[in-house]
Amino acid sequence: MKNFVVSGLHEDNVCVGDRYKIGSTLLEVSQPRKPCERLSHNTKNENTREVIRQSGWTGWYVRVIEEGEIHQGDELILQHRPYPEWTIRRLNTQLSAPSSIAELEEALAIEELAPAFKRSINSQLHHLQQAAKKMSAKTTALCPCQSSLSYEDCFADAFIQAICFQKQRNNLCVPAIQRLCSKIPPILCKALCQANKRY
Repeated sequence: MKNFVVSGLHEDNVCVGDRYKIGSTLLEVSQPRKPCERLSHNTKNENTREVIRQSGWTGWYVRVIEEGEIHQGDELILQHRPYPEWTIRRLNTQLSAPSSIAELEEALAIEELAPAFKRSINSQLHHLQQAAKKMSAKTTALCPCQSSLSYEDCFADAFIQAICFQKQRNNLCVPAIQRLCSKIPPILCKALCQANKRY
């Protein structure tokens, strides 16, 4: 494995799948570089690795498509860019702060992305999917009379309005009302909120 120091290229203008001709060699960008613990050791700062990971300035790996000779001062010539929207920084973001399941799935569909990096992406996808399932399990049914509210919220709103109307708001605080409503069966909430709208 060799390290290259190049000018004019960085994480915001290099994309996965890019093919560069350098000397007589053809290289293809395969994935962002994942910072290792050696960075923290060499800098004697335990936070260095995480700072670099969060910043997205990680560098990147390439695979050899065509072997050849490379010499200092050789020009890098971009020959192919199949994924202009998938920069190295954007791929790094999928590990540090993924934005959506759809975006992670899109990254996994990139054929040129290295299997090792795909495993990390897939792990993030699994975490987001599990979180989405938990959120879905907590979602309550919506009340027909107010499509944006659950039965409990609709009944709470009706209950609060009734108390205010009767000038008894000081006798029962809103949190107490909400606790009460959370124990009301949906079918009863439905009947009560419909009755409130009627009368």
